[in-house]
Amino acid sequence: MRITTLAVTVAAIGLSACSTLNGKSAHEMVQHSIERSLTKDYSYNYHGEIKAYLSPPDKGEAPDTAAASAAASSVAVDSETTMQTGENETSEPPALLGGKAADWLQANPALARYLENGRLKYTGAVDLRRKQIEFIPELTFNNHNENSSMRMPMLFDGNDMSLTADMPASIPVILNFFVEPKLRERLINEPLRITLTDAAESFDTDGKIKQLPVKSAVKAAYIAILRAYGDIPAQYYTALPPDSYAKQAGAKYRIRYVEDAAFEKLYLQAAAKHFRRELDRLQKETPEKGIGAEKYEELKQWADSLADTGELPSNASLLGTPILTDWYLDRKGRIVGMRSFLQANGKEKALNISSVFYMHDFNRPKFTFKPKQGKTISWKELADAVTAQKNARYGKDESEGGGEIGEPNRIYEKTVR
Repeated sequence: MRITTLAVTVAAIGLSACSTLNGKSAHEMVQHSIERSLTKDYSYNYHGEIKAYLSPPDKGEAPDTAAASAAASSVAVDSETTMQTGENETSEPPALLGGKAADWLQANPALARYLENGRLKYTGAVDLRRKQIEFIPELTFNNHNENSSMRMPMLFDGNDMSLTADMPASIPVILNFFVEPKLRERLINEPLRITLTDAAESFDTDGKIKQLPVKSAVKAAYIAILRAYGDIPAQYYTALPPDSYAKQAGAKYRIRYVEDAAFEKLYLQAAAKHFRRELDRLQKETPEKGIGAEKYEELKQWADSLADTGELPSNASLLGTPILTDWYLDRKGRIVGMRSFLQANGKEKALNISSVFYMHDFNRPKFTFKPKQGKTISWKELADAVTAQKNARYGKDESEGGGEIGEPNRIYEKTVR
């Protein structure tokens, strides 16, 4: 009996030490993790943060990449100058958005320090079985004699295509000046809820949104966004040793790719292809009621137009440097974290932006923002209250042609003016 128990224990330890990804290339690891995300790992909690700061060029997030990008820009400028003038002159690297931002922040050190001590933190949950996504951003600043924090929990519900937001206190304070009295007290404690129907009535005066298969488009986009990474050629992915972020995520593997202009073009083309394919499948298997085939085709053509990047500058060309991204995978091949970062060199300082994202509690996500049914303020209620207050102060606008108070599209048009 003891021998049997020992044998089972040893076997269990041996199996746990094995990894699903052993022997796979970086590209194969990415493809494996994508399939897991689409078939198994689509419900989880997450948290992360984004920060920005200045540093010496050699002590930033990606000094080698930033230096190489600056050198490549200089070579491109020199080549163009030589072609135009016939003289071989050495020029300074062109001032792109990233470098301009670094120089501007260096010239405004108080602002640079203020931003450096700020963080955009976020937590939330994803449960695609229930078609719900929770997102709770929190903007914090910890500066000299000044600390501040602002949160706004949000819940997207795909069942009725609604978004519910629990506003920070400052927003009801401002809205109190623009809504009728009966809504002012409710704004303090009740979240705002807007549905796709509300949005269509308020912002889509031509009724185009209602005619599109929006639910199918959302599903197709989610799948396309993930599957597109699997279509990127293998040479773009590199396996790197685990770092401190991998340890925090509980990851065994770290895969990096560089989002340069070529990568962005390939990614958009792949995403458009998968979007079209998934929308075709959804149109055949679960067509949305009242939506014609031409509207499905309209969305497909829109996606195709995004993939035509010939006239659109890439993020890398605008910023002057590419974005580097690391995926962190556990031994099962599950994505448990991501980190994206960039460094844009200015004349003396470098602007660094870093974003880290961790995933956990797979298949048992916990939602903390739970709006109570009937205890929310609809978009129409808010729009009606704005119009009623405006009419109470200034009188009814006869140019509206006697339209009813609270007609959302008219309210929107008036408030924008």
